[in-house]
Amino acid sequence: MNATDEAEVQAAVDATIADFGRVDVLVNTAGILRFAAMEDLPLSDWEQVLNVNLTGYFITSQRFGREMIKAGQGRLVHISTVASHSPETFSGVYSSTKAGVNMMSKMLAAEWGPYGVRSNCVEPCFVKTPMSANFYADPEVEKSRSRLIATRRIGEVSDIANAVMFLASSRSDFTTGDAIKVDGGFSNMMGDLTAKPGGRRAYADNYLKNKGVELWSDESGVAKPTDQ
Repeated sequence: MNATDEAEVQAAVDATIADFGRVDVLVNTAGILRFAAMEDLPLSDWEQVLNVNLTGYFITSQRFGREMIKAGQGRLVHISTVASHSPETFSGVYSSTKAGVNMMSKMLAAEWGPYGVRSNCVEPCFVKTPMSANFYADPEVEKSRSRLIATRRIGEVSDIANAVMFLASSRSDFTTGDAIKVDGGFSNMMGDLTAKPGGRRAYADNYLKNKGVELWSDESGVAKPTDQ
């Protein structure tokens, strides 16, 4: 199905209703990326990414959502990104489209909540997907990116799927207009990645030792991370 084609989307809706009688969940996953500095970005690339990443989400949400409204229940889950909050530089309009997805989801949640329809986003970052697989062909790239993540690993598609399953299930019935970050803690790492003399951990350890404090972490036998 081409999510940017209204006729194809409506045909998918009609087929779903014919086969199952209702629509319980829609997961919007379509997404493309075109790399460019903003001063070099062709208008055609801008329009193509906007059309797939945002307009397509609107078309599918509207057409499937109408069936949910009639049924008095439904769940919408949209794949966004952490880069919707912080710009993914030299990636053209990608971050802008995902920021639009976030606000569209909030609009749907607010307007369709009285009909029993919920709308939420999943915001991944540093996950091995078909679109990002080539980034990790170089082991050094994976190693350097892992250092930016609190859990020190690159995410898997299953990590995204787990969040989607929660938002698509009854376990999240009181959650709408919100987003779940699936980024291994990357969003919380700005302070940890800001340099201090000798390293942030060593700086703190030396501060306490100079005050005569014996460190539990030295006596525990647990190896300290070497990259802090």
